[in-house]
Amino acid sequence: NLATTTEYRAVLSNAGCVNSTSSILTITTLQASLFTVTGGGSYCAGGAGVLVELNGSETDVDYQLLRNGSNIGSPISGTGNPISFGNQTLAGTYTVVSSIPSIGSCTRTMTGSVTVTVKTVPTISASLTDPMICGIGSTTLSSTAASNSSSSVSFSNTTSASIPYAPF
Repeated sequence: NLATTTEYRAVLSNAGCVNSTSSILTITTLQASLFTVTGGGSYCAGGAGVLVELNGSETDVDYQLLRNGSNIGSPISGTGNPISFGNQTLAGTYTVVSSIPSIGSCTRTMTGSVTVTVKTVPTISASLTDPMICGIGSTTLSSTAASNSSSSVSFSNTTSASIPYAPF
């Protein structure tokens, strides 16, 4: 980090009478390295979420994850290696800012952002026109997807059973 201190002086003169005051201003420039936010993506509601990570970090620097500009959890201390903020389950845009605790509240926004999207799990119902067939026959399996779904419906036989046939 780099800090510079400058003294500013204000001088006021009125008909030969002079008064002055001064203030000290310290300007701190955060020199932490820039790293890139990685991960994100989409997942189905009720799932584990998706990872959000930073592809590098520095020791003595804290990294704060933000979703839509608001802090998520507590800052993570840099290790000199990539760091993970874990799986994120809330939809939004994720960014990371760095700060050096020893110099106060100066932050630096890391490169890039990732988006987390939560996909809606479609609802579906299925029914048979006749759930039992005697001998040779047929039935129709029909399915209805909920109106909130743009998914396609497919059918498959997930179980099979062999039932012995005994003639009468």
